[in-house]
Amino acid sequence: MRHGHRRFFSKKLSELAIEELGEYIQKSDTSLGHDSIEDAATALRIYLKHAKTWEQRLGYPLKQHVYRKISMKNDCPGATLYLDGCNLPLSLRISEHNDDTWRLLYKIKSSSRDQKPKAPLHSEIDFLPILENLLKHKISSQTPIQCIRLVYDGSKYVGHRRLPIGGCILLSPGIEVHITQTNDSADDVIIRYCQENSHHPLPSASVVGSKIKIHDVLNILRSDGQATIRGEPSKYVLARRNGTGGGKTHRKIFRKINLTRSSEGFYCFNGFTSAIQKESLRRAMELFLKLRDKVSHFIEFEVRSMEQVKNIVCTDDILLSDRVVQNEGLVLTFGQFFRLNENQLP
Repeated sequence: MRHGHRRFFSKKLSELAIEELGEYIQKSDTSLGHDSIEDAATALRIYLKHAKTWEQRLGYPLKQHVYRKISMKNDCPGATLYLDGCNLPLSLRISEHNDDTWRLLYKIKSSSRDQKPKAPLHSEIDFLPILENLLKHKISSQTPIQCIRLVYDGSKYVGHRRLPIGGCILLSPGIEVHITQTNDSADDVIIRYCQENSHHPLPSASVVGSKIKIHDVLNILRSDGQATIRGEPSKYVLARRNGTGGGKTHRKIFRKINLTRSSEGFYCFNGFTSAIQKESLRRAMELFLKLRDKVSHFIEFEVRSMEQVKNIVCTDDILLSDRVVQNEGLVLTFGQFFRLNENQLP
């Protein structure tokens, strides 16, 4: 505060920036006036500098739900989204400005590199706000995501000062990070979670396990288009390679749907969001146009009901996808996961 004639006035942000950060902002030699981004970033940095002391005086009201013991049993009424931290390009990092804040970073090639040769090779996306938005907006009323769990191998974090081996951290309400024991793999932990969550009684559906043809796949994806817009996709289709061989064009198509090896892995054609539904339809149409009558020689399809889904696992590991499907889960590749919340992604 600064003194006036008989009153106290709040200090200007530019004065606080000089006192607390030793930086000059809102320079008078520019004709642009205030930069809202600069003001917001400065205010946040000043707060983070005093956040620990300030919250300690208040009794840590903002951190009372950050750490808690998490059991293997899942009490979420909807579906749980699991992220395989060992096979996805997501890095867990502590914020540079606050040791109590975590970031979930994904690196992408910088688009400004072409115009500015000296620009950084990569830019970073913080996925944590995106995951929080997934929980906030129920993108599917048929299978709403209620919890998100990221699972990392504990063997890679031995000696880390902030990540508890064999423990859990709550990044945000409904978003958990699980670090496995050093002798336990992330794949095994995810499957145990899925098995525990699958103990709930499931509704019967006549379509579960039904073998279908590529024409049926296209019809399901097309008919589910409007249902996806309403947030009510009713079915999804599992694709699996059942034969070897094929030319260079065939292998290129198989690589796009992560079916590089025969009898290993699954690809899920689904309408979880409109973007995923469009991509699934495009992939299925590409299979039909490229392979024609030979589709059944290379790939078999099985339709299942979305009502059964309690576990959604995002991974590019084809062996883990096998185990997830055996436990009645739905598998998303990282490319499909990118489209879960397409409005927030570049």
